[in-house]
Amino acid sequence: MQYKDNKLLYEQFRRKIEASAWILLLLIFLLESIIGIIWACNGWIIEGDDPLSYSVKYIVLPTLVNLIAVSLYHYTEYHTGISSSSKNALLIMTFTIMCLTIAVVHNAVRIASVSFVLPIFLSAIFADFQVTRKAFFLNSCCYLSCMLLSYALAQPQSRLFLILDMIAGAILMVAAYLITRSILQYEQKVRCRLISYNEEQALLIERLRMDALTMLYNHNAFYRILEDAIEQGKAHDQKPVLAMLDIDNFKTINDTYGHTCGDCVLRKLAAIMKEQEADNIISARYGGEEFCILFTDCSIKEAEQLMNILRQSFENLKIDEINGHQVTFSAGLAVYEEAFDSPTAMINAADKALYEAKRNGKNRVIVSRANMHT
Repeated sequence: MQYKDNKLLYEQFRRKIEASAWILLLLIFLLESIIGIIWACNGWIIEGDDPLSYSVKYIVLPTLVNLIAVSLYHYTEYHTGISSSSKNALLIMTFTIMCLTIAVVHNAVRIASVSFVLPIFLSAIFADFQVTRKAFFLNSCCYLSCMLLSYALAQPQSRLFLILDMIAGAILMVAAYLITRSILQYEQKVRCRLISYNEEQALLIERLRMDALTMLYNHNAFYRILEDAIEQGKAHDQKPVLAMLDIDNFKTINDTYGHTCGDCVLRKLAAIMKEQEADNIISARYGGEEFCILFTDCSIKEAEQLMNILRQSFENLKIDEINGHQVTFSAGLAVYEEAFDSPTAMINAADKALYEAKRNGKNRVIVSRANMHT
């Protein structure tokens, strides 16, 4: 579940960042166009270049490269099934290409090479140290290549200053990487604390749903589970089966051996019930010495057989705390019927069958009379 949430979150952020890439592409185009017009009007165009060749070299080609890069990413994001991590990497690469285009085309503007810090900072969004390291390595290589190009094209007398600029830019690249790593470390610690907090909250909520003595679901939790099972059954044309069981002569056990021993008997029964649990079998302590079991995707006959197996296991159990005294339980079964207007009606039907089992000699499982035809 968490993986799906992260994947969806990354997808939302990628699409927002892609929108920023389109805006950046437009702004770069406008800026280059304005600069081109100013240079043409003032006669600053480099000797040997006419306005058309200047426009192609410094406006059309870089805009075309950026447009292709962003368009390819857009196609990959919306029309391919590659992994989310690959899309994350491709988004960073798209921004690197845009920065590289600016730095190469405008190599005379040395500050343009500093734009390579942007993809490094961008990598922090994906909270992955490996992605950040790769972004740093890729953009450092691009930065170094651009600076070497500038050095090769520079006049000899200006190369010393270019080296100083190169060192300053390299320091900024390293600083960007270190800052991004610090951000990731902070995010990681915050995420770990949130996960720990959520786990504690989930554990606390689960404990509130459990009976402290038997560690089965408690009354309130089971009622909600039963409600959900009924709704699910309606949706999938399945009828859940409910068993209500009550330990026979439990008051006598408490009076004879004490409440501590009585609690031990309750725990022993709960332990046997837990052994029977499966994806479609849920147990709970309803109250006092009364328990309940919910069977889903199970016929009333199958539920009756399972209850008799449970009854015999409990009957054969030797409980040392009460000197091996034999203990039994009686149970009533009811399958959900459309006539039941609420989960309570189903519980009442199972209870009536339970009381009938008590009246008929105890230590037996009785199916509700309303379900005899099922």
